[in-house]
Amino acid sequence: MMAISGWLNFQAKKYNFSERVVIFMYTLAQYSLGIFIPSLLLLIFLPNFYMKFSFIALLFMYLYSAYVIKRISNEKGIELWSKVFIFWFFFTIFYMSLSIIIPIILLVTGNVQVEDFRPVT
Repeated sequence: MMAISGWLNFQAKKYNFSERVVIFMYTLAQYSLGIFIPSLLLLIFLPNFYMKFSFIALLFMYLYSAYVIKRISNEKGIELWSKVFIFWFFFTIFYMSLSIIIPIILLVTGNVQVEDFRPVT
């Protein structure tokens, strides 16, 4: 999703699509390595705070992706930040769409039932 967003937004010939996939795979791998220990500690000691932490961590992912884009792009200033915001917009749309489509596919194929989403009482 990040590679598609970057490819749609940054049309410079500097990187082709497969290079963008590799760049953003490294970006997500570094993000995962950085967030793993804090997430694990939070789940052990403060599990009720984990959902709030997830939103903070998502913000960190957006900021780190902006840093990576800044490092690999030729743009500077307002042009760079406008493209970063467009990248974030595309990525958010793709991420939310996939987050909605996958559960629908799982429901339609019968791999998940509606009862699986009911809270345990």
